[in-house]
Amino acid sequence: MESKFSWLDIIQPCSVSVILGKKGMGKSGLAYYLAELVSKEHGLLPVVVNLPESKRHLLPDSFIISSLDDVETLENSVVIIDEGTTMLPAGQRKLEELIKGFVALSRQRNQIVLFIFHSSSDAGSRILRGIDVVMVKEPSRRQIQFGSKDNWFLELLTKARDKFHTIKEEGGDKRGHTFVDSDEPDFRGMMENGLPSFWSDELSKAWAGTNNEPTLEQEIKEKKYKRDVKKYAQFLSFREKHNARIDRNTKRDT
Repeated sequence: MESKFSWLDIIQPCSVSVILGKKGMGKSGLAYYLAELVSKEHGLLPVVVNLPESKRHLLPDSFIISSLDDVETLENSVVIIDEGTTMLPAGQRKLEELIKGFVALSRQRNQIVLFIFHSSSDAGSRILRGIDVVMVKEPSRRQIQFGSKDNWFLELLTKARDKFHTIKEEGGDKRGHTFVDSDEPDFRGMMENGLPSFWSDELSKAWAGTNNEPTLEQEIKEKKYKRDVKKYAQFLSFREKHNARIDRNTKRDT
């Protein structure tokens, strides 16, 4: 293990973290492991967003299930939000605004928020720059190719891939490791991770078959948002042309 830091040094209260990586490499296991660890250390309420109630028996009694809308009311909590099962807003701009809101909220509510993203392109480099900790399980070739929009993100994913390749060559357990990029403490490197005490194969597949299709109301809101954006863009274009015309007329008159 490269790090002189422990997970309790890395994942602090009043923070937002993101977990990335390809399918089946232990992103959910890491999130539950950290939630169990930090909730005990800091006396926080462990929360899982949108886990089906039929899977409630898979969690310890100390955990609760919540909707995304209710997260802002939960003080002193550690919250797991899985992008694959939660209707996060489509589009980089709206998702960036949502993440910024959680960053501000985490400080006001004494929360630790753990986002799980299954596609690195969904997270986006602009979003990740505002995150306290980025945790990368082994990334896929496509995640590196299509998810890295700038040099900073490309370097992060590429270095993570190389570290996991080294672990494989040495006969190590790739699922038991995570590549970490942390602002405070300042650290970038590989860390070992375990699984929560209550982990099971059924919990790892708890969201299988979950219906995450948008409701009619959500589709209507999405279409309205797109119409509003288009109208605003048209307004800006009109104002720019109008101002340019006024400038030309003013110069001609003088």
